[in-house]
Amino acid sequence: MQESHEIQTESDGNKSNREDEKTNDRTQNQLRLRWAITKAISHRKNENGSLDQKIINLKRDMNNSISHVFDEHRECQDLGYFCYKAYNENNVLNDLKSTDLYQKLCTFKNYLVRHAESLIHDVENNSVEQFNSVIAKFIGGKRVNYCQRRSYQSRCAAAVVSHNTKRVIYTARKHLSPGKSPSKFSKKMELRRTEKNRNRKPACRKPLFSKKNTETEDNKSYGEKCEKPDMTDEELRHAKNDFKESLCRSSEDIKTIEVLTRQQQNSDLWYLERRKRLTASMFGVVCRRRPTTGCKSLVQSILYPKKFYSAACDYGNKYESVARNALEKLIGKKIEPCGLFIDQEQQFLAASPDGIIEEKGIVEIKCPYSAREMTPEEGIIKRKITFWDKNSVINKKHKWFYQVQGQLHVAKRLYCVFAVWTPHGLKTETILADESFWSHEMQDYLVDFFDNCLLPEIVDSRVALSLVIIDDILIMINILSKQLQSENGTLAEATNIINGTIKSLEQKRDENVFARNISRVNNG
Repeated sequence: MQESHEIQTESDGNKSNREDEKTNDRTQNQLRLRWAITKAISHRKNENGSLDQKIINLKRDMNNSISHVFDEHRECQDLGYFCYKAYNENNVLNDLKSTDLYQKLCTFKNYLVRHAESLIHDVENNSVEQFNSVIAKFIGGKRVNYCQRRSYQSRCAAAVVSHNTKRVIYTARKHLSPGKSPSKFSKKMELRRTEKNRNRKPACRKPLFSKKNTETEDNKSYGEKCEKPDMTDEELRHAKNDFKESLCRSSEDIKTIEVLTRQQQNSDLWYLERRKRLTASMFGVVCRRRPTTGCKSLVQSILYPKKFYSAACDYGNKYESVARNALEKLIGKKIEPCGLFIDQEQQFLAASPDGIIEEKGIVEIKCPYSAREMTPEEGIIKRKITFWDKNSVINKKHKWFYQVQGQLHVAKRLYCVFAVWTPHGLKTETILADESFWSHEMQDYLVDFFDNCLLPEIVDSRVALSLVIIDDILIMINILSKQLQSENGTLAEATNIINGTIKSLEQKRDENVFARNISRVNNG
């Protein structure tokens, strides 16, 4: 019994040691990200060269820090001074890029890169803050006016003495005329002045209950929500490329994601992969947007959707399975569930059809709430359903048609069985894939919107800083051109419009972003 007890105790001790070692390993791995930044600062600060070149090199080091720590070593050989490993394709970073953690790490990294000009000095501000606190104690903050001669300087000098001697100056000397009292006239005047001041104070009834300030709105000019400068042109380009690289998947991974996300709204992976991309449900809204329509509200609705309940959404979710069963009976084929399809060429585009038919077809089902009390044909005649005209011809400008063509292109399918279901009937339409429509009416609009409207907000969010999303400069110029082309526009009105636009740009964009967009205009 004694030996078995000792063996058990030793086993428990080994288990505890292994757990401690794992905890230490996790802590060390977390600290490696910090060490990569701090060591780069120390090295670049002491190297030879101009300050501007040091800052550029430090930014390269920080941009490469995640790649170095997670064993990718994309630029380690080029940088050379701390790591000489070659680029490694089989690394942990490839798995990390498919998670939200990678995006958070990139956000923190980009924040540090933007402050490289300050970090290169490798100093802290503790001593300055301590001295400022001592001055504040001596001058009473902003409550007292010290504009008299030598008043503020004297108290700052006293603060210096207190800070350097590490002692509080607690003695105060006053000079009074010894043995003399003010005359009776002076006393009477002071008493009269005191009484006058007392009577001047308005009489008010003390409230029974004190009012509490229930407004707890944060000051937007302080703390984490204060306004910060946008990325420079180089930083934004680097962040865009990093994000697009994080979306890249192999053909096998794309197939795996489609299989694993077949529960769609009940799948966490479906939400994770979908919210990084522009999905087919928004293709129609993006492609049909006029050149003079801003993208702020559209970007807001895509990236920061508000949770809401509507009878139409509840109606569609409730009867989707009923409509699917009715469609299966009508076409005589099994409709299989499907997950998220990712476009192989433009991997920031994705689609989630309602089902697939064999190897070449997809299914898209609509249950319009507005036509719930009529047949689909009656809904078309009464214009509750506008996908067809009154002669049952498809409206190719309808957002549903853009959605279907986008799904066919992304999923690499040949046809779509499109169905509109109501409790009183079912209408179907077989829509063939139209690559000409995709290339001429959709592709360029989607790429331009993602690159110039959606992606800047993803990699350098303004909403996270409590700022307003800014329209792309080309959209603002189109809006201005439309206003100037009005028939009744005068020269004075045109001048006012131009001045107002320039003022808006100056208020909402910093010089770097404005210059970046102007260069885009000049380059066509």
